[in-house]
Amino acid sequence: MTDCETRYNFRSRLAFWVLGASLAFSQAWISRLDADDNAVTYLDIGRYFFHGHYSAIINGFWSPIYSFLCGSTITVLRPSMYWEYPVVHGLVFVIFLFTMACFDYFLRQLVEFRADVERERERPSESNWVWVTIGYTIFLLS
Repeated sequence: MTDCETRYNFRSRLAFWVLGASLAFSQAWISRLDADDNAVTYLDIGRYFFHGHYSAIINGFWSPIYSFLCGSTITVLRPSMYWEYPVVHGLVFVIFLFTMACFDYFLRQLVEFRADVERERERPSESNWVWVTIGYTIFLLS
């Protein structure tokens, strides 16, 4: 990969990072006071866990990791009742950014692997920015 392609891939990835983060933040901000039944249940399970009811976090329906994250966030930050749901939406935004970073790592490794395979075959390759654009578009849509 040439220096120009590397710079262009970085710019493409940066543009998708800015777009994804701004869309996720705007969605979190618009729905900051909204809650559904699942959010209430996850908060309750997280509270039970941090009040000593350790068996409450393990069940066949609710995710124990998300319950633990919600409970630990509420326990550490101690928001008022008014700010509980905005704090949970902030947690979901942070989880989205972490997921996007994991996807970025996966996509970079995939593009690098593809370039290595094409070097062995001695075939001319398409530009990698196409794969970055397709990958991030599918990621943001899903």
